[in-house]
Amino acid sequence: MEEAHRLRFLLGNVRDAERLEMAMNGANIVYHLAAVKHIDVAAYNPTEVIATNINGTVNVIRCSLKLKPSHVFYASTDKAVNPISSIYGLSKKIGEQLMLWADQISDYTRFTTLRFGNVKQTSGNVWEIWRDQLEAGEPLTVTHPEATRFMMEMDEALDFVIEATNYASGGEIMVPEMREYKILDLAKQLSKNIKVIGLRPDEKLHEELFTEEEKKRAKRLGNKIWVIK
Repeated sequence: MEEAHRLRFLLGNVRDAERLEMAMNGANIVYHLAAVKHIDVAAYNPTEVIATNINGTVNVIRCSLKLKPSHVFYASTDKAVNPISSIYGLSKKIGEQLMLWADQISDYTRFTTLRFGNVKQTSGNVWEIWRDQLEAGEPLTVTHPEATRFMMEMDEALDFVIEATNYASGGEIMVPEMREYKILDLAKQLSKNIKVIGLRPDEKLHEELFTEEEKKRAKRLGNKIWVIK
């Protein structure tokens, strides 16, 4: 089959359960990536975060229980680990719990969470911000001199998704092996002109890949994936 006939692009909203069901009808594997993702945007728009990140996830689950795809993968984030006051992190933590619940009650579809760190080539990432600042001749902004983040390349993220698809059995959280970077050190590789602007609302100084309880249950799958069951 030609590539042009293998893909269909459908316009819709994860909040719209009826439209979502139409889009998911006939799907064998579902990847749920829809979310309000930026911490500072989420902090000032909590009702929109709930409507998309939580209610939208419930819609995906309900449609899946009805349409019975073989597997549903939920894209989560390291910000779901000990989220404290972050509405974005809290919403993704609830999403993880919803996936575990859905897997327990489903008689056919398996549900798996994929917990990512920062993917460098995604919209709004720090590299994109720094590129624009360099082009404008402005200092590179860093939120805090000690801030660290887990990062991965887009190719690494795609490889992780493919491998997770092959090995996931349902009811687990899968976490890729990621390197932790000090943001200030990355900025210094690009410019000597650095400006510290302070942490954004609800932003943590350091992210985590596992809770202390999850560390006790995490097992390595191959060289690049951890599985929490």
